Amino acid sequence: QRRDAQGDISPIDLPDTVEWNDFPLGAMAKLNLWPMAVLPLRSDGSGFQLQGLHLTDVGLKGLCVMLRHFAQQAPGGMRSGSVPMQLARIDLSGNPQITDDTVADLCHTLQHPSMGASLRHSLRELSVRSCMKLKSRSAFELQNFVMAIRDAGRSDGGPSALQLINGVDLEALQNAGRGSVAGGRGGGGATNFSPK
Repeated sequence: QRRDAQGDISPIDLPDTVEWNDFPLGAMAKLNLWPMAVLPLRSDGSGFQLQGLHLTDVGLKGLCVMLRHFAQQAPGGMRSGSVPMQLARIDLSGNPQITDDTVADLCHTLQHPSMGASLRHSLRELSVRSCMKLKSRSAFELQNFVMAIRDAGRSDGGPSALQLINGVDLEALQNAGRGSVAGGRGGGGATNFSPK
């Protein structure tokens, strides 16, 4: 631990060149280092970069620990030099190693009230397509996550930034659902077939 002259623990300035995969995410979580870390903006302004294809359950659990830590920091209580967590995209598609348990943990983390509006409103895309170990539980958890984000947006008074889940455009899906309901009510959208 690094201590300053008064004996306080000085923050660890993380470089913007860290490749976030299983090792750093798992180590930071296991050693409980997030409270001492300052996560800077990348020099190219692209924000937090995650190597999702090579992530296992260890890294995904570490990501959840990191998200919970930064979400619990009030903007006024953040260390100097640290920036509010903005995560626009979580793309784990094609990952052959993640399982339902950690995807469920991620969904629960993202919909927890402590995440706050800033992080919840920055996430535009979440994808776990073509992850061979995922079963129906992940689909259930993703559906619950979408519903929770929608409800939180209604209570916050603003729309959610979330646009895509597994490559599906949520607004287009919602509009298609409204169109089929309206078509069914009008009587012209449905055709009845009865064999003779």
